[in-house]
Amino acid sequence: MLVIKCIYRAVLLKHKETILAAQDTRIQILDNKKRIKKIEKNIKKDKNEDMYGLESYDSKINSLHDEISRIEEEKNAALEEFENTTKKDIVNEINERYEEKLSSMETELQKKKAEYDDLDDLVKKQRIYISSNYEAYLGKDFMSMDKLSELNQIMKSDSADTIAQALAVYNNRH
Repeated sequence: MLVIKCIYRAVLLKHKETILAAQDTRIQILDNKKRIKKIEKNIKKDKNEDMYGLESYDSKINSLHDEISRIEEEKNAALEEFENTTKKDIVNEINERYEEKLSSMETELQKKKAEYDDLDDLVKKQRIYISSNYEAYLGKDFMSMDKLSELNQIMKSDSADTIAQALAVYNNRH
């Protein structure tokens, strides 16, 4: 306790006026902060801005809005010009660059379609021919390409001379 009294007498009593002044300053700072908050709150609530002298800021804000509108109009005009002229020019240039290749590919495609249609017709005719001429002898079970190929192999390998013998060999294997 003695140490505390010595420090109190040596420091606090010597600098009492400075310490009290610092406390007063701290209290004033807190009061000022409260007043500032109160003023800010009143300014935010106030609908009439005439007494604050904000006209220069209003004019700056309006000029910025005008600038934004002008830039948006320029952007829209540029996009419209691109859509109407530049895009068409680019598409035409690309089409011209590859026109020969596209036309040759389209011609080739038409040829392949015609070949496909001819081959498809031929396959249909052959199926009709086979079913009308051989289905009665072979039966519907042997009208698939796999079974006909196997019967053909049986006849080529000299295991059977007739279709009936080939059918018998096939049935014995399966």
